[in-house]
Amino acid sequence: FPYRFGQFVTQSESKIYYATNLSIMELDNEDFSVKFFSKVDGLSEEGVDIIKYNTFSDILIIVYDNSVIDLVSEKEIVTMNQIRNFSNFVGEKEIYDIFVENDSMVYLAANYGVSKINILASEFVFTTFTGTDVKSVKVFNDRIYAATSEGIYTAALDNINLDDFGNWTLLGEAQGFPADYSSNAIQAYNDELYVDVNDSLYLWKNDNLELKYGAEGYVVNYLSAEGELLLAGFRCVSSCGRDRLIYVQNDGT
Repeated sequence: FPYRFGQFVTQSESKIYYATNLSIMELDNEDFSVKFFSKVDGLSEEGVDIIKYNTFSDILIIVYDNSVIDLVSEKEIVTMNQIRNFSNFVGEKEIYDIFVENDSMVYLAANYGVSKINILASEFVFTTFTGTDVKSVKVFNDRIYAATSEGIYTAALDNINLDDFGNWTLLGEAQGFPADYSSNAIQAYNDELYVDVNDSLYLWKNDNLELKYGAEGYVVNYLSAEGELLLAGFRCVSSCGRDRLIYVQNDGT
């Protein structure tokens, strides 16, 4: 299998997981030993799309390009096929982002909307069909946030009907955001919320947007806080040369 090119990386306390389209590479942090596993070794599908390690329950979450999900633990591999059977959305389903809340609850950002799943019970808690692509989803200070091309939507977690998108609110001028904007990524870091607004990285605090980084010709590709720093990946889309990786330290610089 080709391991020179991959699209996602995630980590546990002792291992790094690297995903190619056909298989997964597991790298030990201490002795650098490598293990490879694919459909031949028990994975349910080929076409790995996105991976995320749940450090609370030691489960590797694998999403395939046909929206099938494998939950890989030391004991077993559990497969979830529910998304393929969604009748409220016509067409192929695509997952863009995974947010891990705790040992059991995980959120998916997708082209159909947002799903919350209980990975220990292998069941869906709710699914919100948004009518627009949701590129990223995060839970922060008892609220859920969804980044879309129309802006960032939010709702209180204690809302009893989160599957109704009418109960979500668009963050706009009253909350310090532009009247018209798009967002591809959200990330909580150091007890603060960082957001992509119109392809620039901002800190959103007290209804105020503080610009952290933005450059002509670049768009935010991802935000990651799996390590000690907040990493912001910027992709060059117009006359800017190479892609860029920006990091934010604990003091916000």
